[in-house]
Amino acid sequence: MIQFAAPLVGSSLQGDVNVAQRSAASPTVKAACDLRGPAILNSCDLVRGQAALLVFIDSSEGRCARTLDQVIRVAAEYPKLRVAAIVIRGERSQARALLASHAWRVPVAEDRDGALANLYGVAVCPQIVYLRSGGTVDAVSVGEVGDLELNRRLRALEGSD
Repeated sequence: MIQFAAPLVGSSLQGDVNVAQRSAASPTVKAACDLRGPAILNSCDLVRGQAALLVFIDSSEGRCARTLDQVIRVAAEYPKLRVAAIVIRGERSQARALLASHAWRVPVAEDRDGALANLYGVAVCPQIVYLRSGGTVDAVSVGEVGDLELNRRLRALEGSD
């Protein structure tokens, strides 16, 4: 599991994603999963007891934003799954505008330096990472995916718990 704590786009919290793993944490560096609060997307909380989807997007309108809309719509049929988005790089003001225009009700965090995207091997936007309960990667979709394929993957993910 990749442990991370990322600032939410709509919050005032500034900074890079903390990707310090528990085993690497030192007395001067807090492990990512130890960081919590209303302005933070904490990966350990996200996958505790439930499977989840991480949707990596950019901060512009287009196929990445449409994919997040699609994932949210389709995932609503799977109440055991959680959805979160990670905006890679870009200007926070653009990400906030995108968040407001789509009225997303899922956590949307910022990866301003791309460190988290690198850890997940994000090559192209959008990318969907399907996480089992506990954070193990089950599958990855790179680029756009159709509703039938997305439903198939979500059914399998929901049944993996």
